[in-house]
Amino acid sequence: MDIRTHYIRPFFSKYKYTVILILCLTACVLECLLCGYLSKPTFDGWGTSPTGSAKYLDGSTVLVSLFIDDTDSRWNDDRKHLVMSKMDLANEFLVSEGLEYGKDVQLIYNIYEHPDLDYSLSYPDSLDDSDDESILDLLDFVTAYIDAHVSTQDIMATYGVDSIGYMCFLNKNGTSYTFPYYAGDDDIYYYETCFMFVRCDGDFEPPAVYAHEMLHLFGARDLYETNETDGITKDFVQHIEQDYANEIMLTTYDEHWMNVQDSVTNDLTDITAYFIGWLDEIPELETYPSIYYPDSASFGDVGDKSGDYSDYTAMDETFDEHPEETYTDDHTSDSVSPIQESIDPVTDSPDQPSQEHTIIYYFIRYILSIVDRF
Repeated sequence: MDIRTHYIRPFFSKYKYTVILILCLTACVLECLLCGYLSKPTFDGWGTSPTGSAKYLDGSTVLVSLFIDDTDSRWNDDRKHLVMSKMDLANEFLVSEGLEYGKDVQLIYNIYEHPDLDYSLSYPDSLDDSDDESILDLLDFVTAYIDAHVSTQDIMATYGVDSIGYMCFLNKNGTSYTFPYYAGDDDIYYYETCFMFVRCDGDFEPPAVYAHEMLHLFGARDLYETNETDGITKDFVQHIEQDYANEIMLTTYDEHWMNVQDSVTNDLTDITAYFIGWLDEIPELETYPSIYYPDSASFGDVGDKSGDYSDYTAMDETFDEHPEETYTDDHTSDSVSPIQESIDPVTDSPDQPSQEHTIIYYFIRYILSIVDRF
């Protein structure tokens, strides 16, 4: 007997519109689930701190790991071990620097000690860091995933913390960057995220880059180029070059312009200590008032437009003195142009359907195509 002819076709012919209605209701339920109604934190204080999800680099902070596959890269345990070893070295550096300022840095991150902090997800395209649109697409995809699938509130309760960040690891070549929360961002960007590529220009990212990006989560500014939003003027960048040449937010190379893979040899100076809330005052506030921001360890538009914000990148002249070495950022020694790390607030991203909306859309189309055959 042809089941399709005798039973299925008549059923769909009679109840076609009922099936469509059920599908629409199912899509609405999926929409609620995927938009985070099960995972979004609801406790008092969440979403209200100007620091974003990662608060002060003093005391305990949980760092959740998200290992992202895409259409042409996959994670394996060897690479995860490599990433955790770099995180260990970055953590040792931050703990040691914290002690110098009387701070107790406790980062909870190791997925082998804390397997509940290990998440894996697949991006439905090839990841590309070459343009802003691709970067924002990935950010929206990841924040939506966190919102829907990472039990942030349960994790924070389990570890007894009020501070959490998200390390997003990419097993491919690219320039690492961070999305800290900026005052005025949409609520979804309260989840503060680092995007760490395993390699940059062919070299493994050194632990200094991991420390550099993690510091962004806690308010550290990039000090290698002008930035009007953050109040980083040309004069201030030149001051850092002159007086704080080994500052980790200026460079992640060692003094010989090399990546160091087994330790962090850079300095966390009073400048970064001020930005992350380890110091309340530094002499530079008087000379460079544009760097002042009322909320400690936080990002927002400083509102000072009086300084010289013309394009300037640190160490440009030094590059000319080392013609055999060209580089793109402070991650490796074989590219062109220093570091490109912390991403400014997302204010002009185009309106477009989220990844979850796209999945639901194609799911409904697929089911309807089956229904139409009957």
